[in-house]
Amino acid sequence: MKFFHQFVLAQIQEPSLPESISCGPFYLPSVLKTSELVRNIWQICISYYLTRILSLFYVLALFLGVIFIAWAGILYITQPEKTKEIHRKLFYGVLGVVVAILSLTIVKIIETFFLNL
Repeated sequence: MKFFHQFVLAQIQEPSLPESISCGPFYLPSVLKTSELVRNIWQICISYYLTRILSLFYVLALFLGVIFIAWAGILYITQPEKTKEIHRKLFYGVLGVVVAILSLTIVKIIETFFLNL
């Protein structure tokens, strides 16, 4: 039994500290190791992930807008007697796509303005 216990303990590797943590295009050095951090690296990291999340929401909004427009088109073909309701759905689909495009444009304009200060 003692041999088995020693064999098992020999197979367990000592945990090692990570050299760095990936933050998008940047690599943050391990907190447990002493090293110099790039100035404002945590702000850059948070900004990177926030941009990724906003891009995901942008793509999702565009996708839902296109699906809404396609759904309104199918309803228009299959149920022409409900044109007023279908026009409203088509209008909201187009409005959703326009708002999504404008929101990304406004965010990029503000980002460009503050990065060039």
